[in-house]
Amino acid sequence: MRKFIAGVFLLFLTVESIAKELPDEWITVGQSELKIYWFSVYSAVLRTPDGRYSKGDMPLLLTLNYHRDIGRQALLDETEKELRRFITTNQVADLLMQINDIWPDVYEGDQLSFLLDNQGEGYFFFNGQFMGVLHKTYQSQAFVKIWLSTQSRYPTLAKKLRGEFNEDLSD
Repeated sequence: MRKFIAGVFLLFLTVESIAKELPDEWITVGQSELKIYWFSVYSAVLRTPDGRYSKGDMPLLLTLNYHRDIGRQALLDETEKELRRFITTNQVADLLMQINDIWPDVYEGDQLSFLLDNQGEGYFFFNGQFMGVLHKTYQSQAFVKIWLSTQSRYPTLAKKLRGEFNEDLSD
């Protein structure tokens, strides 16, 4: 009985340590909107504790607010394509295996957030509710590179998110 109680207690501690919450008080570094032709896909916001970002900084919070419906498989396919720019094929497969079961379909008005902590672990949230975690630092960093890297597919969006914007930027 003692072992059972100890096991339940350890399980509770493990779940509690994983179940992060979204920070309320962080300051916006930058924000932008992804438009493909005339379609608005999502608006993105990058926040940090002090409102500043430099390459590789942790912690950070990236939030995507969707303006259209996108199926889960389409999200996974696009994420896979973008991750291949930053990590190996095997690393991409490993990361996708982790998010495959937790990512939902998104609908207009839904929000996906990614919290990268000081230890390099990444936490996914859907409409403010915890979904899952990436424990490997390289996975978390590759994921945020999709939006923040100087090699991002959408360089203007990345610059705006990093707070390096001016009024005449356009993709």
